[in-house]
Amino acid sequence: ASSASAAVATVASAAADESWITKDVESFTSTKTPVNQSKSQSRHEQFRHPIRGPTSALIYDTTLRDGTQMESISASCDDKLKIAKRLSRFDVDFIEAGWPGSNPKDEEFFARAQTELDEATKSKLVAFGSTRRKNVKACEDGQIATLVASMAPTVCIV
Repeated sequence: ASSASAAVATVASAAADESWITKDVESFTSTKTPVNQSKSQSRHEQFRHPIRGPTSALIYDTTLRDGTQMESISASCDDKLKIAKRLSRFDVDFIEAGWPGSNPKDEEFFARAQTELDEATKSKLVAFGSTRRKNVKACEDGQIATLVASMAPTVCIV
């Protein structure tokens, strides 16, 4: 849980610091190509400061939830557990595994994940869900309670 939270915090921190964008865009737009510059010179050589940004990205995979909603696609709970293991071995950072409480298969997945998946894979699971219902306190909302009960270290709320 803490490594996923740290990863999200790192991305949020990097996104908040946009000073490199402003500096490099100013540098890029203020760099003029000399009139006598050869046309054969590469674009890379024409600019002193190329725009640069993050050097890595976190992968958030939705195969087990959104990817299984296509017509004629159906994955059993056993299939979903196998796919989660494979995604983890591919070094996917976050595996959106389903919407606990929306259907029996997703509830079964999150229950079985606690005993059938290794710690590395469990640490990457994300439970998908919604915010509390109108006029219901979050502490009294069944959907919120189901997300917590899923034991997923990360929750995506839309």
